[in-house]
Parts: sequence; structure tokens; C-alpha cells
Amino acid sequence: MAETTQLNNGLCSLSEIKILYPSSTYWLVANTTADVLWNSTDPVNDPQRFSVYLVNPNVPDLKQYALANNAITANHNVSVTVPNFVTRDVQQGYSIIFTNIGNISEVYSTSETFDIKPVGNTPSTYSPPTPPGSSTNNTGNSTNTGKSSDSEVISARVYLSTFFAAAVVAAMMAI
Repeated sequence: MAETTQLNNGLCSLSEIKILYPSSTYWLVANTTADVLWNSTDPVNDPQRFSVYLVNPNVPDLKQYALANNAITANHNVSVTVPNFVTRDVQQGYSIIFTNIGNISEVYSTSETFDIKPVGNTPSTYSPPTPPGSSTNNTGNSTNTGKSSDSEVISARVYLSTFFAAAVVAAMMAI
């Protein structure tokens, strides 16, 4: 699904980048490092690089807080340091936006709103959707302990890489 976004009289952009983590299901924790994850379903037309900002209209004086610059679309993740805005008593309503490096008003993608929990909480763990024809475990149930194992992280990255490779092949066949 393409996303068109306008930010404060800014330019609109059509993008096939979907931010997966964080989201309304997955929160961040203040003063920690987290990987922002995304899918790019149109690698031929999506921007090759972008800036990553944290926004929340409920935090006074926070317009766009820079988390990363020159994030590479094909990497499907970027590691960021989560700021501690919780001290301002605001834990809900945060979003991440991906913008044009040279023009912050041109927004490529916006995450779902999510929470930033106070220091000391356990960060949530992203669980990629189960591909058709496979199961989550022997009982068919999935669990979230709040901590990711190395195999879960690798599994998420392999799944995203496979998804990206399939999109590239499909784009090449369309040429």
C-alpha cells in the first residue's frame, strides 16, 4: 500500500516503505538502543536513503527529533538511541517518520503511534508475520517473553531479506 503524507504544508511523497517496528503493538524504552525495522515493497521507486525522526504532538517543543540520517532503504533496519522524553510525563503518542534527507517536509513513511516506556522496562520484541504455509511453533501458539533470542532476530532479518529479494525479482521481471 503506497503512503502519501504531508507534514505542515510540506511536499507529498508516494512511498512503498512500511515501518514495522516500533508500532502500536511494539513499544520502545527510553535511554536504550533499538532497531527501527521496515519493508520496502517497491525498491526500484522508493528512495535509496532517508532521515529518521521521532515526533509526538503531545510533547512541548518536540517538532522532529532526529534519530538517524542517511538510513539505507535496502538495509531494512537502522539502530537508533531512544531519547528519554518520559521525564516530561508523556509515554504515548510517538511516531517515527522517514523523510527526504534534504527536505524534512517530504515524508516518505509514518509509523503507527507507539509508547516509549520509562527506563528499566523491558523493550518489546518484534515478531514478523508467519509466512503462509509455516507455523509459529509446535502448538501453533506464539509467545512474547519481552526478550528476543539471537535466532528470533536472525529469523526476522532473513524474512525481511527474503521479502526484499522477492520484490527485486518481481520488479526486474516487470521491466
